[in-house]
Amino acid sequence: MSRLTSRARLFVVMNETTNERSERSDGVLLLTMVEAARELSVGRTTMYELVGSGEIDVVHIGRAVRVPVAELDAFVARQCRSRAIP
Repeated sequence: MSRLTSRARLFVVMNETTNERSERSDGVLLLTMVEAARELSVGRTTMYELVGSGEIDVVHIGRAVRVPVAELDAFVARQCRSRAIP
């Protein structure tokens, strides 16, 4: 797993929407654009294109833009379903 800087990490005690702990063992809830791109094994530019096209939603905290881990999971699930053979 990639090393995250302390500034880039946001921890979550409980997920407010489902009252469940984050699925990631390190407790990270939000990722920077570069970290999210690394998780998807795509480039930074591709990550910005996915966000710009609305395929992946982001969270704005002040001037910072973060990608929810759950949004990456949902994106991958959508991609798998769209490519499934009927």
